[in-house]
Amino acid sequence: MASDKQFIRHCIRYEFHQGKSAAKACESICSVLGVNVVSKSTCEFWFRRFKEDDFDVSDRERSGAPQKVTNNELQALLDQTSCQTQNELAQQLGVTQQDISFAADGKDSEGRKVGAASIK
Repeated sequence: MASDKQFIRHCIRYEFHQGKSAAKACESICSVLGVNVVSKSTCEFWFRRFKEDDFDVSDRERSGAPQKVTNNELQALLDQTSCQTQNELAQQLGVTQQDISFAADGKDSEGRKVGAASIK
């Protein structure tokens, strides 16, 4: 998925360098790659960045609380012994029970959904 986003961003950058408008870029990309593969607002966002001489198409760091427990850490403990309570898992990882609950539901430490797969 990330590589698809990057590919489309490169396409938008190409259209920008061709001197097209964001709307024309969107239309052109969608005519080649498929309907609704990119929105006009996404093209407008990237055109604004390119106009500021920022041609980096990778994602930027985002603010917000990082996950205190990664799904990999939690899954590793569950692979060892799947019959553990959230409190036991929290003690082993040095976090709160709520952090374990959030990680199991695919949320960050503030309770917001994250892109990682949830562990059930």
